[in-house]
Amino acid sequence: MNVYRLAVSVCCLMMVGDLAECRLIRRRREVCKEGTYQYEGKTCCLCPAGYRVKDLNTCTDNIVTNCEQCRPDSFTAQRNSDPTCQPCKSCDSNAEMEIKEKCSLSSNTVCGCMEGYYCDKGDQCKLCYDCDTCEGRGVKIHCTATNNTVCNDAVHSNGKIIGAAVISVLVALFIVALIVFLLRRKKICFKDRTEEETDTLDRLIDVDLNPYLLDIASIMKPSLMRNVARRTGMPRVDIEQHQENHPNDVKEQTYRLLQGWYEFQGLSKAYPTLIKTLHEQRAKTTADLIRKIVEGD
Repeated sequence: MNVYRLAVSVCCLMMVGDLAECRLIRRRREVCKEGTYQYEGKTCCLCPAGYRVKDLNTCTDNIVTNCEQCRPDSFTAQRNSDPTCQPCKSCDSNAEMEIKEKCSLSSNTVCGCMEGYYCDKGDQCKLCYDCDTCEGRGVKIHCTATNNTVCNDAVHSNGKIIGAAVISVLVALFIVALIVFLLRRKKICFKDRTEEETDTLDRLIDVDLNPYLLDIASIMKPSLMRNVARRTGMPRVDIEQHQENHPNDVKEQTYRLLQGWYEFQGLSKAYPTLIKTLHEQRAKTTADLIRKIVEGD
C-alpha cells in the first residue's frame, strides 16, 4: 500500500513539474515575440531590429532579456542577441559619394555617386568616376549613378552622321576660303601669338617628374587624379587600393596614386600624357599650374 502511495506521489510530482515547465515555455513564447536564443544553458529572448542586448547576464529562465535601443549613429538590421549595435557607414565626399538613404535604427546608410559621376560595382562601390561626355559623337544613353554614359557610334547605317560630317567639312572649307580672301585683300589681320600660345601640346617633351610629384599632388583634386589614371589605362583595382591604404588622408591618397600612376606609365612620356589628359578633361588651369611647376615661368 505504501509503495502504491509513493508511486502515485511521484507521478503527481512529475505531472506538476511538466505542467509548470509547459506554463514557463508558453509564457516565454508569449513574451519572446522575436524568438529565443541559448546563452550559458539558459533560453533568452532575442532583441528586435534597432535594439541590442544591454546585459547578457540579466537573462534567466524567468526574466525577459533586457534590450536597449541603438544610438542614433548605429543600427541592427534584424532580430539579434548582440551586445553592441553596428556603426553607421559614412559616405566619402572625396570619393564623389553622397548619402542616398540616411542610417536608421534598423538599416545602414546607403551611399551613391554624386551627379555627374558613376560606379558600376553595386554595393562594393568605394569611389565614383567622371561620366564620359561623348564629345563629337552625341549621347546614346545618359550617365546614371550606376552606369557610365553610352556614346553614339561614329557611323550609322542611315547616314545621318555622315551627312552632318560632310556639311561640317563644307562649312569649314568655306570659312577657310573666306579668311584667305580677306587676308589677301588685307581686310583682316592676326596679332602674333605669345610664345606660350604657340607651344602646342604636341611639342611637349618627356620630363622626369619624380622631383615634382609632391608639388603636383598638392594642386590635383583627388577625383581629377583618379580620372587621369582611369583614362590612361591604370587598373581600377590599383586606383582603389591607394584609397583603401589611406582612408582618412586625401592628400596622401592623391600623392600615392600619382606616384603609382607615374610608375605604371613606365616613366616614359608620362609628363606629356598627364598634360594632354588634363586638357581632355577640361582641366586646363590645373595643366597650366603643373607646367609652371615643371617647366618654370
